[in-house]
Amino acid sequence: MKSNKFFISFLFILFTSIVSRGEPNSVISASIKGFQEWKTEKMQAVFLQAHSVRNQINRAYLDGNFRLKESLERQLHQLKWNGEVARDLTVADYFSLYLSQQTQADRFQQAAAKLSAQEIAELMEAYSALLGIKKPEVQLTQVAPAEQRKSGAVQIQAAQQK
Repeated sequence: MKSNKFFISFLFILFTSIVSRGEPNSVISASIKGFQEWKTEKMQAVFLQAHSVRNQINRAYLDGNFRLKESLERQLHQLKWNGEVARDLTVADYFSLYLSQQTQADRFQQAAAKLSAQEIAELMEAYSALLGIKKPEVQLTQVAPAEQRKSGAVQIQAAQQK
């Protein structure tokens, strides 16, 4: 049931993104963030929190409150890790963590209008992985010994991963 819902949503985003590319400056009712905007917002939030904690660490140090300083340093370490996670967010994360929580009826159409072709491809790859479709593995092999072949000749064999 969950994969059917994802499949329908995925197809809707894919098709509306293709259609919406021909409609410049279309009116959008409620504001849905695009992937890059959402990801940047997450990264900025972590940066601002880390900046605030650094200031608190400095105050605790000046006040001689070393227990608080130690606690805040652990919090800062966690925020650094959160920043790394935010930096690695993908379009699939955007779909599952952000878009799935939005309630606007046209949320997928809005999102599709804001996704780049590369982001749509990443979403399609995530969906194909969910379905269990493997990526083809490309192997380059020489056709013949160097003295028997024309320079630079190679044979490309595509084989499915098992």
